[in-house]
Amino acid sequence: MWEKGTERAMSLALRSCSFAEVSLSRIQRSHVEAWIKTLAGDLAPSTVKTRYGNVRNILRAAVRDRLVATDPSDKGVVLPGTATGGRA
Repeated sequence: MWEKGTERAMSLALRSCSFAEVSLSRIQRSHVEAWIKTLAGDLAPSTVKTRYGNVRNILRAAVRDRLVATDPSDKGVVLPGTATGGRA
């Protein structure tokens, strides 16, 4: 379904995702924030934003497919890379 590069990027994002083993319906914003904080200690801000965006696409698809009612990464997750921390 995805091009090889996209598939690789999504796989990287999911492998780095600290809440990958959490049931989809139990993922909370705090899971996403803790994951971002961990990534920010190891990766460039642009890489963190890319991985967050990839995982967020999956969460939004879960909402569209009615697997979950809301996207836990929706608003207020602080991303690294700007003077204000960058809000998603």
